[in-house]
Amino acid sequence: MTEEERHCIAVRAIRGSEGGVPVASVALWECLRSELSKIVGDKGFQSLYARCLHQASSRFPWLENQSSPSADSDFLQLLLRSLQSQSNDEAEAASADFFNTFIDTLILLIGEHLAMNILGKAWGEHIANYQGTECRK
Repeated sequence: MTEEERHCIAVRAIRGSEGGVPVASVALWECLRSELSKIVGDKGFQSLYARCLHQASSRFPWLENQSSPSADSDFLQLLLRSLQSQSNDEAEAASADFFNTFIDTLILLIGEHLAMNILGKAWGEHIANYQGTECRK
């Protein structure tokens, strides 16, 4: 799978989910957290999430207003509010970038095959719901 094809997965998942970009994005993060936490634990997931959030915020500075995930903060609600404060196009671009940063980092850590299997388990139904073939950044 090429990098471009991989990066289209996040856009398809966001567009294939209901509730608009902010709600869909948070729902996808919940699915991903559920699957990945089985392997690396909640702290491992939160650490990877925080690292990728920091990287994505260099391209979307308004994302940096979120605090890092911790046991006493609901970081996905912070993400929801942050995405809701943007236009739909800006929220989609930032969300896709954040997911792609996360996926690319996960691939570096555990390899493409395992990362894509985890992603398929987490997002299978959301990716399948998107019938479009177009994927624009």
